[in-house]
Amino acid sequence: YCLDRKLKERELILGKEEEKAKYFRELAGFSSQVAHEIKNPLNSISMAIQLAKQKGLSEDLLKIIECEANRLNSIVQRFSSVSKGIETHLEEVDLTKVVSDVITDAKGLATAYGVKIEFNANGFSQKVKTDPLLLKQALFNIIKNAIEAFEGVFREEKGVKVNLKKEKRKVIISIEDNGSGMTDEEVKRAFDLFYSTKSQGMGLGLSVVRRIMDALGGEVRLVSKKGEGTKVELILTHG
Repeated sequence: YCLDRKLKERELILGKEEEKAKYFRELAGFSSQVAHEIKNPLNSISMAIQLAKQKGLSEDLLKIIECEANRLNSIVQRFSSVSKGIETHLEEVDLTKVVSDVITDAKGLATAYGVKIEFNANGFSQKVKTDPLLLKQALFNIIKNAIEAFEGVFREEKGVKVNLKKEKRKVIISIEDNGSGMTDEEVKRAFDLFYSTKSQGMGLGLSVVRRIMDALGGEVRLVSKKGEGTKVELILTHG
């Protein structure tokens, strides 16, 4: 009995130490990413101000300052979405339209990467009770990740397939790409706060998606294979 208790106590201590180590790893990664993300727009603003002192404020300089200030604001908002609780405003929405709207928003980015987005609603026409703005944010993050997964990938056909399907009392939005894919270790850490496989970005995307889906009473699933692609499912309860 004593040995059993000591083993359990040891397991508990090791578990806490592992949690602590993970927290500090995430914190170190976050500090590095924030410094990196903030440094670039700040440099641009500083240079624009120096030029303004020498030559006066031109329309182009004002645009640079405004654009980079917006980037800084976006960084703050992304961090706020992690640090604050998520409030939901549920309503009956046309899910097909929500998905279509997000795909339209992502088309510019897809074109830049030479990626074709295909959407199949599979005849789904029912309304779903959810928060449309939060769902759009989660879906856009996933589609954006899918498109950016083609960076450095040379394929004749680059595609992201978005599908809607119903399974019993659940509605599933699946997003599948044939991009770079992820290793088992990357999949394991994909939802960790501040973890990212990209050279830029704060690694808030998937952690925010999970928080949103939790707030909506849903879930998110991820499967991926390095060199082949990734599939993400956003699952909502329906009916």
